[in-house]
Amino acid sequence: MNKFFIIGPPRSGTTLLQFMLRSHPNISIPTGESHFFVPLLKGFSSPKTRQDITSLLNDIRHFNIDFFDTDLHGLPADIAQVEEELNQRDYHSMAEFIDALYQLNARGEGKSVWGEKTPYYIRHIPLLARHFPDAKFIAIVRDGRDVALSMIDRCHDFGVHNVYTAAKHWNYYLEPLRSALNSEYSDRIITLNYEDLIAQPSQILTEALNFIGQDFHPDVINNFKVKSSQPNELQTPKLAADIDNKNANKWMSKMTNRDIALFNQVCHENLNYFNYTTQGNLDAPAALYKPLYKLENYLKTLLQPSHSKIKKSHLS
Repeated sequence: MNKFFIIGPPRSGTTLLQFMLRSHPNISIPTGESHFFVPLLKGFSSPKTRQDITSLLNDIRHFNIDFFDTDLHGLPADIAQVEEELNQRDYHSMAEFIDALYQLNARGEGKSVWGEKTPYYIRHIPLLARHFPDAKFIAIVRDGRDVALSMIDRCHDFGVHNVYTAAKHWNYYLEPLRSALNSEYSDRIITLNYEDLIAQPSQILTEALNFIGQDFHPDVINNFKVKSSQPNELQTPKLAADIDNKNANKWMSKMTNRDIALFNQVCHENLNYFNYTTQGNLDAPAALYKPLYKLENYLKTLLQPSHSKIKKSHLS
């Protein structure tokens, strides 16, 4: 069964792309984020017995119980039946077991391709590419200055309270992608720009679907929206609305010149690499101010309520 990963920095459109592609009649993608691929591939051996499978499924649920119980819509409701299905074959690697779990979920949805969206996997492309040698990667990139505004707006989720910290985060996620795009895995990666996706959804989704061996289907645009009576309570409220092609370049009106200059200074290589223009001749804060940004972010994070959704494993 063909497979692919959706990757990208947080607040870059990965969830929008996830829900669009999972609306395709052939594509199964869980509605949440797994977070368990990397730790399992790095630290666990493949299951050999029914007891191993039971133990491993319990471990997966402990990594992210909401994901296992609510986001894998094709799995049987009875965990014993899941165990029975997965016990029908031998596994020579952890990747084979994960693949079997996602295939089981896809078949339960009547789909023939599975995908997975967890943004921080962007930092682990070589690991995933080695363990899933037939998988492809769809990376989505958004102008980092808009990402910065979004992360600061969601500071309690991300622990990001100023533009300098947001810029460092953006680099943290994109530098591994740049490395992978210049590696042996480059032909297995397609990079989309969020701004192009919301401006020309049919064209961009056709390119992405063709890359993973699928034809365009109108459902990816017409049927992706989440039905909710209270859309503002969704973690991504825009999933309940039509595509907003104006949800770009907000930084031009909402960022101060000083913050623009600071972000451009910290991220100029990635801005240029991913074809985002930088405004010239703006004075960025001197280097001596950067420790103050770090201190500010540390103190604000220390004082904020401890309900951040970003797990430590994201930054490993």
